[in-house]
Amino acid sequence: EEIYKKGLAINPTSAVFNLQLGVIALSTNRCALALDHFRATLRSAPDYLPAVDRIGISFICLGILDSALYYRQRIASMLPPDSARQAEISSLQVRLLRESNSRLTK
Repeated sequence: EEIYKKGLAINPTSAVFNLQLGVIALSTNRCALALDHFRATLRSAPDYLPAVDRIGISFICLGILDSALYYRQRIASMLPPDSARQAEISSLQVRLLRESNSRLTK
């Protein structure tokens, strides 16, 4: 983690360093920090699929399901229709919608 922080100090807009720091933060359940790093990654590389994917996961981690669903749909639109990942994303979208709806009806 420290090496990526040093790299980011040298190059604050680095998509690579921000992505890696976000991955580390997410893996240690620091969801808000991860989200900040993934957002910084997308500012530098707006269509970078790994960042789009992980920002959605960060929103899930934070319980912000509408935003999570938006990024899941964004990923789906970036992938070829026959992609195996496309099916996985679609099923996740359905689960997120159901969970979101159940929270609204409680």
